[in-house]
Amino acid sequence: VESPPRGCHDLPGNGKRLILRTAKDDQVLASSCDIVEPDGGSTKNCGPLGMALLDAAEEQHAVLRPHGGGGTGHGYKLTNRWGRRMFIRKDTCSSYCITDEDGWILAAA
Repeated sequence: VESPPRGCHDLPGNGKRLILRTAKDDQVLASSCDIVEPDGGSTKNCGPLGMALLDAAEEQHAVLRPHGGGGTGHGYKLTNRWGRRMFIRKDTCSSYCITDEDGWILAAA
C-alpha cells in the first residue's frame, strides 16, 4: 500500500524532470527540476514555486516562476543567474510576447 506524502518535498510530481538531449548521440544539453519550498515554514501551502533550468553539468542558469503582472494578465518570469529578468505573457487573445525588465520586446508570436 502506498503511503501518503509526509511533507512538502514528498508531494507527487516533485521528482519529475524535463531533459533535453541531442538527437545524434543522446547527450544531455539541458534539464529542469521543480523548486519546492515551504511557504513561511508551513507545509500547508506547499508546492512547486518554479522551475530551475540547468545545463548539462547540473549548474543552475535560470529560474522560471509564475508571474501575475499588474493589469497585463498572467504569465511567467524568467530570472537568470545574474538577476536579469524576462517576462513571458499572453499579449492579446492569440499571441504571446517576451519582454525584458525594462519593457523592451524581445520576441513575439
